[in-house]
Amino acid sequence: MSEVPERPVILHFHFFKCAGTSIEHELEHHFGERLARFDRDVPFGKIFAEDLVDFVSANPAVAAITSHQMKMPLPELPGVRFVPVVFVRHPIDRILSVYRFDRRRGPVTPDATVASEHDLAGYVRVQLDRRKQVENFHVMHLTDAWDPATGRALPIGPSGHLERALAVLDQIPGVGVVERYDDSLDVLTAVLESDFEGLRFRRGERNVDPERESTLEGRLDALRSGLGDDLYEELLAANSQDFELYEAANRRLDLIRVAHEEGSRDA
Repeated sequence: MSEVPERPVILHFHFFKCAGTSIEHELEHHFGERLARFDRDVPFGKIFAEDLVDFVSANPAVAAITSHQMKMPLPELPGVRFVPVVFVRHPIDRILSVYRFDRRRGPVTPDATVASEHDLAGYVRVQLDRRKQVENFHVMHLTDAWDPATGRALPIGPSGHLERALAVLDQIPGVGVVERYDDSLDVLTAVLESDFEGLRFRRGERNVDPERESTLEGRLDALRSGLGDDLYEELLAANSQDFELYEAANRRLDLIRVAHEEGSRDA
């Protein structure tokens, strides 16, 4: 008796200000109503594996889910194969984008309220003191060390969360890097096209910061200028683990790209 093929379901982890709107738009372009947006109505809500199992079981037509609030580890469900898609961004560049975005939209969330009430340096100072948004953001969104019962990260220490996040990263077939957006889309297409016929990620970002300088170097110079040298260096140090994860994501992207290019030549 032949085996029933597993149903693939994309899980797009929409990290704030990491090209998530662009990827979401592409998924909607391809899947239409088969793309589901799954977030709780409360800020800082969290969606864990058991929540995804219930959601996918109740929505058998869904082919892709995008969410700001999903947490690792990946769910397990008989007959379903979950395919995670994650984009990361230069940690410091992301912080400037978050600040500008939140300041434009006004005090609609606790973090946006901080941005509305402070200049860039004041915002970073407050958020560093609160350990919110500006300290190892990617590590804490990729770690799988969470307690679903309390909704809190497990107290395993920063190095423990980095180790867990790096292990998760190594298992993700669809890794993207915002600063290498077009290259990342090519890799995503290669990774996903065998499961989703006709899926093509079109180039060109959406929801781009209208104030954004054209180069990463220019944006980092703008951030240093707005913060001053001392606070800028403090911010770099506070994100040392995110930088390690960012470099690992770039290496992972290169490995996946080379593997698919070699596979195409051998085919």
